[in-house]
Amino acid sequence: MKDPGRNMPRAILTALIVTGIVYLLVVIIATSVVAPASLAQSEAPLLMVVQQSSDAIPGGLFTLIALFAVANTGLLNFIMGSRLLYGMSRQGLLPEALGAVHPTRRTPHIAILTVLLVALALALSGTLTYLAGTTSLLLLLVFFTVHASLIAIKRRSGSTARTFCAPAVVPILGAVTCVGLMPFVPRGSLLTAAIILGLGTALVALRAQHPTR
Repeated sequence: MKDPGRNMPRAILTALIVTGIVYLLVVIIATSVVAPASLAQSEAPLLMVVQQSSDAIPGGLFTLIALFAVANTGLLNFIMGSRLLYGMSRQGLLPEALGAVHPTRRTPHIAILTVLLVALALALSGTLTYLAGTTSLLLLLVFFTVHASLIAIKRRSGSTARTFCAPAVVPILGAVTCVGLMPFVPRGSLLTAAIILGLGTALVALRAQHPTR
């Protein structure tokens, strides 16, 4: 990217707008084909919409599409989680081993293996609903932290860099929205996320007490 200060904000905002429009279209189409009450009670609402709207798409094909979507989301979260651990390690918040980079592939392989172990433990510990709820809650915690960080950055003075600046109300609304959505996840997910957050806090505290480790 030749001018990230100008182009990156435009790219992110454009992607959010396009994605939001697609989600709204899916909601409008789904509720026009199947009653909202029926969709709320279904374990596979989009499959119900497809089955009632057309017989041209077999259920097996839709299953493959759903598996691809889940795998894609999992891969994105996997990459985000490992790079998050890598960045925190490079800033001295987590053990140095998590910031190691593979000499050939140039990827944070220790952080990737750590996220893999955590993901496997979560995948084997409960149902898909439980796993999805835990993942959603952890993502909300990450997003809340990002909004809170932006609020702290905006309170600082003296920055003259030419870049996109969101109004102060945006991160405030974002942080409040994240907190408001957290109670809607399963109770078991709340406990699991609290344990993971506690372990992360303990690692940060241990790193602060022993910065050379």
